[in-house]
Amino acid sequence: MAMARSVKLRPDATPEGFVRGYVDEPHVNLPLNALGKIDVGGGIGQGMVSVTRFTGLKNPVTGSSEITDGEIADDLTKYLYVSEQTPSSVGLGVLVNQEFQCIGAGGFIIQPLPDATDECIDKLEANLRQVNSVSHMVERGLDAKGIIAELLQGFDIHYMTTTELAFKCQCSKERISEVLLSLGHKDLQSLVNDGHAEVCCHFCNENYQFDGQELQAIFDEAMKRTEV
Repeated sequence: MAMARSVKLRPDATPEGFVRGYVDEPHVNLPLNALGKIDVGGGIGQGMVSVTRFTGLKNPVTGSSEITDGEIADDLTKYLYVSEQTPSSVGLGVLVNQEFQCIGAGGFIIQPLPDATDECIDKLEANLRQVNSVSHMVERGLDAKGIIAELLQGFDIHYMTTTELAFKCQCSKERISEVLLSLGHKDLQSLVNDGHAEVCCHFCNENYQFDGQELQAIFDEAMKRTEV
């Protein structure tokens, strides 16, 4: 009996709107689900949703919750409620053509402020029950403000600020060097003996080449740090 391997998603984002991410098993092949859509939940399987925030404090803050069904929006909604005690509504959608190419994607997170009235929340929930899926809204050509207008019909909408999102990887040869420094002395010595190393960033697929001289310098630095 063939079994699908669980998929791990590793997204990363900054307050400036820079995002990156990768899937560690991108070629999971499953039949379409009962709705005729890509079976994201079946691919992800079981596990935990873990979110780490780097807030500038001494230690990062990490929260987690158990995966409900593998559908990303549902599991993020549960995480926000269970781990951060923040009632939320999360919607995500991706349009994929017959060649399995992404032709559109979108999403939203709605969170009521602490002073939101029951009437306001009831009105919002009624809107959420009536709107189409995010993928349908994207297919209609709605942008972020268009999706917000659909979700918040009957509400006064005021934009305090907007942030453009963009893919940007934070990798660099210096950062990769620090990763190599964390290897054990035996592994580093093996790389020095080989005289060459190639490291590929999972997020952007950038390849970093290290020659024998560079590897020797990394090995020497690792030895110095051990002595300290």
